[in-house]
Amino acid sequence: MRELISSCAGLPWNYQPGSKEARLCEVLLDQIATLDRSPVDLPVPTDPRGLRIVEMLKREPSSREPLASLAARVGASPRTIERIFVRETHLAFGAWRQRLRLLAALELLAYGEAVTNVALDVGYESASSFVVAFRETFGTTPARFFK
Repeated sequence: MRELISSCAGLPWNYQPGSKEARLCEVLLDQIATLDRSPVDLPVPTDPRGLRIVEMLKREPSSREPLASLAARVGASPRTIERIFVRETHLAFGAWRQRLRLLAALELLAYGEAVTNVALDVGYESASSFVVAFRETFGTTPARFFK
């Protein structure tokens, strides 16, 4: 994607329909259409049970409370909550929770917090596991993200 974007960005805007430039841009648009949501997009469910869990975790993104316990607190089964998240956010609950943690981490990193402190503050057991998740999501390390 990066190379396609770079190539298309260097093209003149008045390329001819059907030209190799046009075909390259069409490939880029096809690829964009297949991408998942942006890693900084955090859709939330509309179901009241899912929303209550979202509110709990937003207040405490470092929470390690298992899904079974969270689901019981809102009067649902873990399977029901998982279905709600997949149906309404297009993310499995675990992936949604990880994205919430990483977005909370972005805010702390933006204020200059140390990576190790941020990792622990958002619920990771170690800085290395946090860096791996961060790199998989954002394509770079936390230290390089804001450069």
